[in-house]
Formats: sequence, structure tokens, C-alpha cells
Amino acid sequence: QKPSPGVAAFAPGAELLVQLPTGWLVGGSAHEVKAKWRPMQREAPKAPRARLEFYVTLQHLVSWRSMGTASISCSGACTCDEQKVDAHVTSSTRNVSVFTEHTFVATLHPSRLERATVEIANGCGLSLSVLGNSSSGGHMFKVRDIVLHTASSPCHDKSVSPRFLKIRSGLDCAPSASSGR
Repeated sequence: QKPSPGVAAFAPGAELLVQLPTGWLVGGSAHEVKAKWRPMQREAPKAPRARLEFYVTLQHLVSWRSMGTASISCSGACTCDEQKVDAHVTSSTRNVSVFTEHTFVATLHPSRLERATVEIANGCGLSLSVLGNSSSGGHMFKVRDIVLHTASSPCHDKSVSPRFLKIRSGLDCAPSASSGR
């Protein structure tokens, strides 16, 4: 079998906690530098926005057997509607195991960054929990990648190459169906 990158859970109650790099949403870098020199400002600084919406795209495995359902929630300085993702997918023509994407909206509340929990160092967390109920009878749930983007994401800008984006920000774009990657 060929190697398949990602993290997998096989039992109900298994939990994955992910620290989301949201500093770039409020003017930081993708690498979440804690302290940095800033040029002296001649104008009064702008007040931070009350909240910033962004998209979370979860790339995960779906299959016709042994797959489970996961509950996804946000914590710390981020909020989102609870998501339930069932990785069990069948077909009347043929059964396959493939990666797919589930995208949802999350909100970063900059005013909560200072009050965020110690466990989520940069203030925004995502929790995935494998649920006990399963349409397949199995409980496997595999995550390949989590991608954050905004409506003005450079990933959707045709004038910006993915290689340039990787070099400048350290962020990768999710492969699209049309890119063939």
C-alpha cells in the first residue's frame, strides 16, 4: 500500500485538538511570531475589527466501510457552528475511498485573544471528536489537512502562483479538482 499522510482515529471518543494559525488575519505572520519590531507610527493605530470571518476547509477521507462520524467545534478566540461530518459514503455504482473537503465558516474575535486558554497558544483552536454513533458500524476518521482562507484568499487569485504563496507566507493552498495536484 502506498503511504497516505494524515492523522487517523479508530475509536469513539478519540479527540484531535488543533491550534489554528490565525495571526495572519489580524496582521501577523503565518508563523505566529510572538514579538516583532514595528515601524514607528505617525498616525493613531486603527482599532481592531470586532470579529473576522474566515473559512476552514477540512480535507478528510471518506469510504464505503469502517468509517465514523466526527463532531467539530471551535474554541478560544474563535467560534463556529458545531459541525457533524460523516465519513461513511456509499455508491450504487462502485465503492471507493477518496479524500474530500468539508468547508465551514469560523469567526475570530480579536478582543478574546488575550483571554484565550493557555493550551491554545495563539488563541484559536479546533477540536475534532469521533462520535459513538456510526452509519457504517466503524469509527475510523482520517484528516489529511486543514486549510484556512478568506474570501480574498490568495489561493483563489489566479495571478498568484501557489509556489510564490508558499515562499512568502508559509501557507499552502488546498489542491483544487481542476489543478490535478
